[in-house]
Amino acid sequence: MREDRIRQALDRCYEAVLAPGLWADALHELAQAFGGAAMMFYPYERDLSASDPRDPRRSLSKVPISHEYMEVVEEYERSRWYLNHYRAERGLPLMVAGRSVVIEHQLATDEERRRSRHYNDLYLRFGFPGYAMINVPMVDQSWCIPMLRANRQEHFNPEEAAYISRFVPQFRRLISLSDKLELEKARAATTGLDAVNAPAALIDWRGQVHSLNAGAEALLGPDLHLVRGVLAPADRRSNAALQAMIRNALRVDRTAVASMQPSSLIARRGGRPILAEVLPLSGIFCDLFNHAQILLLLTDLARLPVPREERLRVAFGLTLAEARLAVRLVAGTELRAAADELAVSYETARVRLRVIFQKTGTHRQGELVALLSRLAR
Repeated sequence: MREDRIRQALDRCYEAVLAPGLWADALHELAQAFGGAAMMFYPYERDLSASDPRDPRRSLSKVPISHEYMEVVEEYERSRWYLNHYRAERGLPLMVAGRSVVIEHQLATDEERRRSRHYNDLYLRFGFPGYAMINVPMVDQSWCIPMLRANRQEHFNPEEAAYISRFVPQFRRLISLSDKLELEKARAATTGLDAVNAPAALIDWRGQVHSLNAGAEALLGPDLHLVRGVLAPADRRSNAALQAMIRNALRVDRTAVASMQPSSLIARRGGRPILAEVLPLSGIFCDLFNHAQILLLLTDLARLPVPREERLRVAFGLTLAEARLAVRLVAGTELRAAADELAVSYETARVRLRVIFQKTGTHRQGELVALLSRLAR
C-alpha cells in the first residue's frame, strides 16, 4: 500500500461527490490502492436490536460501488445472502463496539470457512476470498465500507488493518461533505415546491424526515408533529395509515408505483384533514447516499388555494396593491375586511376591484376567484 496512491484515489472520490458518475471508477482505484479488488459503501444500523440489521431494506446498487462489486451485490440481494450472514452477524457488533477495521480472519476460522455456504457459494464463486470492513460511524447514519480481495491476493492481515484505519477520518470527511451537498440539494428541491404552494417532506430510507419545506413546517402542530424525526399524526388511525403507506413505499421496487398505496388522510380535530400523497424519488431527485427516498406531498384540505402576488402581476399586469387585494379575495376574505387588512378605505378597494375586473376580463367576484384560483396550482 502506497500512501501517495491512496491519497490520489481519495481525491478521485471527492470528485465523485460532485459527479456521481465517477464513483465506480474512483472506488476501483481506491480498492487497488489498498491492495484490494473491489469496494463499496454500506449503511448499517447501530441498534442491533432493531429488525434484522443485516437486511439492507433497499437496493444496495444505489450506493457508491465499484464495477467489480456490482455482480456480487446483485446476487447478494437476489438470493438474500444478507440473511444469517456470518460477516454481518459477527462484524457489526465489533464495529458498534468501536473497531475501526475488521478483517476476515477475525470473523471466521479456516474450518468455518471451509463449511460456510456464504464463503464458498457466494464469495469464492465470484473469486473474492479476502475481506475487510472499514467502520465509519457518523452522527445520523453509520457506514461500513466493505473491501474484497481476489484469488490472486493475500488475505488482509492485522498490520494492514491498522494502516487502513488511519484513513477513517478521510472517509468521514468524504461522507460529511456529501451529506452537506445533498442536504442543500434536498432543501432546494422542497423550497421549489413552496413556490407552487406545495407543502412537502423528503423522507429517508428509515422513514424519518430528511427535510421539510416552509409549507410543510406550517402544518406542524397539535394534529401533526415530529416524534424522533418521524412525522406522526396525533390521530392513531391516521398515524397507522401514514406509517404503513411510507413503509410500503420504501419497500417496493421504485418502478412498481401501481402497487403502492398512494395516499392517506391525516385527521384533524375540528377541521378538514390533511391529504398525504407519496411519490418515489428517482434519478437526479434521489441523492447519492439514498438519504431521501420518497417525497411526501401534504395538502391542507381546509385551506383555499391562493395564488402568489407576483404570479398575478405577471399574468394580468396587476399592480402590487391590486395583486394584494386579489389574493385576499381568492382566500375568501370579504372586500370590506380585505380593505381593513390593507389599511385602505372601502371605496378605494372597490375602485381597485373594478380595475382588476377589467384587467382579468371578469365581471363578478365569483368569476374572478374561479379564474385566479387556477393560478394557485
